[in-house]
Amino acid sequence: MPPPIALSPKHPLTESTIGLELTFIPYRPGSPWQEWLNEKDACNAALQFNILLAKDFRIEAYAVEQEIKPCEAFVAKGDTFRAGQALDPNQPHRAYCVEVNGLVRCNSVLSNGIYTRGALQAIYDTAALLKLRPHIERRQRDGTLLQFPTGGGHLHVGLDFWDEGASYLPSLYYLERALCLEYANNPWIRWLFSQWFDDTNSSVAINLVKARILSRAQLSKGKEGISADVDLYVYDCALRCHSIKQRIAWTGKPQQPTYEFRFFDMPRSVDELKLQITFLSHWLGYCKNLVDTYAEKTPEANKPSLTRDKRGRENPAHVVAYQLTPARYQRLSRDLPYARRVIKAFFAKIGLDSAPYLKAFFERNYATRLRYGRMV
Repeated sequence: MPPPIALSPKHPLTESTIGLELTFIPYRPGSPWQEWLNEKDACNAALQFNILLAKDFRIEAYAVEQEIKPCEAFVAKGDTFRAGQALDPNQPHRAYCVEVNGLVRCNSVLSNGIYTRGALQAIYDTAALLKLRPHIERRQRDGTLLQFPTGGGHLHVGLDFWDEGASYLPSLYYLERALCLEYANNPWIRWLFSQWFDDTNSSVAINLVKARILSRAQLSKGKEGISADVDLYVYDCALRCHSIKQRIAWTGKPQQPTYEFRFFDMPRSVDELKLQITFLSHWLGYCKNLVDTYAEKTPEANKPSLTRDKRGRENPAHVVAYQLTPARYQRLSRDLPYARRVIKAFFAKIGLDSAPYLKAFFERNYATRLRYGRMV
């Protein structure tokens, strides 16, 4: 394994703003479904959420610090929780949740800024007052695990990783490609961070291992538009599964200058939210340094460029290449001690201690998925 690339003192997210999507659902004992089946009920709950938030002294203090109105700090809305079978055959019905949106400074979250942490805690406390929860555990009488109904905890990150200039878009292209291939190379990322039974939004929609098994000749003879370049094929598939969503592109949703990271389960506390943002900061920092290091090794241009090999194919393997093998995939999906070692090594590579992540997420998500869910 190559030595880890040192993170720059200024992580790309340190001075950036993170867009939060925090979802809550009602707790209704005895009901076969916890979420609302009526959009109006979710919207009414969101209205009450906004009223209580605007009156909370922690939100007021945060708003003063940010020089905004309390009602502008965080906004709750009724939102789709399950799309329904018309859009997704795996969903039993259309249902709704309360989604709280807001912007926070990454460095304030990472440093436990008193006003930011207080405001985030106010969101969770307000949800509890309204008997809404980020997660509801349900078990049968014999203790058999059924499910953990929960919404998503999606995070939006702006694209201000480099200064403006001719190299900005090529650099952003390489960063996006590096993230997607890193995500494909390390399926444990989605198994660690996403709820164990979520096989739609939070996990890759296709088995990317197939790209490794298929030969370049088979790919080149396949569907029109599929590249014979395995790296490019996997990169495209990873984007289309929307675990890392290009909001800068047309994806069926309003376009925004962000990447939306959708593989995170809804954090159950402010501390878990901090862990997610910390991981994202270090992971993006690592990938950004890969791109910057490549730029420094290109003296003729001194910037990333979309180079091509002798066959005219894009050749970005010097940044990140697809390396997941079927054997490694199978072992990660069956051998928990091995998975622990792989995760620890990866966290060390990006400059993080894996212990808090293994403690918070490994048994809940990864190990439970192995026992009851699907490793796809």
